[in-house]
Amino acid sequence: MVLNLIALCPNCHRLYHTGTIPRDAIYAYKAMLVAISRAFDLDAVDRLLFLNACPKDFLIVSGDGLLHFARVIAAGLATVELKANNNWQIVTYAVNISGKGKLIIDAWRQGDRARLSQVLGRPVTGGDSSGALPAAKV
Repeated sequence: MVLNLIALCPNCHRLYHTGTIPRDAIYAYKAMLVAISRAFDLDAVDRLLFLNACPKDFLIVSGDGLLHFARVIAAGLATVELKANNNWQIVTYAVNISGKGKLIIDAWRQGDRARLSQVLGRPVTGGDSSGALPAAKV
């Protein structure tokens, strides 16, 4: 049984072998895909990436719009703040990425496997006691 096998497209495979993509970046990318795909559907991942690109309080939504962000809000990856309540006629909310959401996106984009595992609350697996990773099977 191979535990450290990671499928790569031909382009990424070449970049990995030429040293352009470091081993930790491959592991961080794979860890993020596994963690996020188990917890969220593709729409939730897209929404998290969208919120990361938005300035604070850029996205103002109504209650029905807020429901689209329910998964990332419930996971603590986004925050919600009541912005306007006009006697319950028009209620609006600001949706922003949370600190934890930013940390996850930053660690994923930087290919920082240890930081990603720390943010996700999981130990880094696949390394020895020094933290060195096993040779990748690509």
